[in-house]
Amino acid sequence: MMKIKLLDLSNHSGEFFRPFCACLCVLGLGTVAQAEVFTLNNGSVITAEWLNAEDKAATVWRLRQSDGIELEIPRGSVKSVLSPIPSTKSYIDNVGKVSDSIDAHRKIVDWSVKQGLMLVADAHRDRVVELDPDDKSAWAALGYTQTSSGWIRKETYWKRKGMQSKGGRWRFPQDIVAEEQELASKTQMSELNRRIEQAIRDIKADNKKASVARQYLRDLTDPMAIPKLRDLMVADRKNSNSDFRMAIIEVAGRIKTPASTQMLVDAAIFDPDTQVADACVELLSQYGTELAISSFMGRLTNRDPAKDSQAVINRAARALSTLGDERCIPKLIDCLVTRHLIIPPPQPGTQATQTSDGSVNFAPSGNQKPVEVRLPNQEVLGTLQTITKESGFEYDKDAWMNWYAQNFAPQRPDVYRDP
Repeated sequence: MMKIKLLDLSNHSGEFFRPFCACLCVLGLGTVAQAEVFTLNNGSVITAEWLNAEDKAATVWRLRQSDGIELEIPRGSVKSVLSPIPSTKSYIDNVGKVSDSIDAHRKIVDWSVKQGLMLVADAHRDRVVELDPDDKSAWAALGYTQTSSGWIRKETYWKRKGMQSKGGRWRFPQDIVAEEQELASKTQMSELNRRIEQAIRDIKADNKKASVARQYLRDLTDPMAIPKLRDLMVADRKNSNSDFRMAIIEVAGRIKTPASTQMLVDAAIFDPDTQVADACVELLSQYGTELAISSFMGRLTNRDPAKDSQAVINRAARALSTLGDERCIPKLIDCLVTRHLIIPPPQPGTQATQTSDGSVNFAPSGNQKPVEVRLPNQEVLGTLQTITKESGFEYDKDAWMNWYAQNFAPQRPDVYRDP
């Protein structure tokens, strides 16, 4: 057992021991420092000195309470015994022999911390700052912070700044509210996702809960459901269960938020079933049209032949044919014929593969390298003809640009000059 170093105290008064006496009372020590705590089977608790503790065969235990009263209790009636902490007894036995010096109190603080006697450590820190008001480490350990007007409790300091304690940290109330709202939102979303997943399982299993699950999805209007619905849509593209994806987009169509709009836009471009894609566009024609048109126009680009997908360009044009907007015309003209990198037609030993966006690639044989080609886009031309009501220019980009300049470019006013 670790002991604190004993120093001669013969020439010191006992005045500085008063705060330690209070500390002993808090710890429940003093005259009962040698006592054990006995918990009986009936729930009663007795604090007393165990007189015959050394007799391991005793069937009756003799106890002496702090008031001198002695008790005898059957061993079988005792549920548990809590003995005093050895380090606490060591402190009580030796503290009266320690000098009232800063170094001595600091040593006791270090020893108390190692023994887990934090109240004892704080009592000696109190004495340290009495003897040395400039001891910053003792002030800080006691929970104080230094200000221009002196040392004050950290709690007081942070409260003056308008902050509150939450989760062991001091923060502004608005930050605490924001964190609580975020936590509540995550909890709500987690529960919502769980219910959606369970409904999907019931529907696919066609069990006795399937009808209730279908009704749950028909009534679902929570905007927080969109991320989970989007993930379900994407995951099911490989399964090609079009009926399931149709049901999902119907839910998105009822929610009608920017997030659901973007979900439908993505499905209109990437879903392998054109009927599902067209259903998404039909819903977009009823709400979110402006955002949808902007998103589809963003897909009409041909900046990188190695990455731009002809299938995506045609899907975007197909959607714009339904939504219709004259602002699309320049973009459509620019994408009548687009540049793409392809592997030359398969040679013996090559294999054609279809990518997720619908385009076809060929595994190269030997040292075959991709080549850039110009490809006409039928859906782009069809949409352009639908919007403009013109059909005579085919894939002639220059002819289309001339027509657009004559019909949509602002007319320059005549400029009159003084004679």
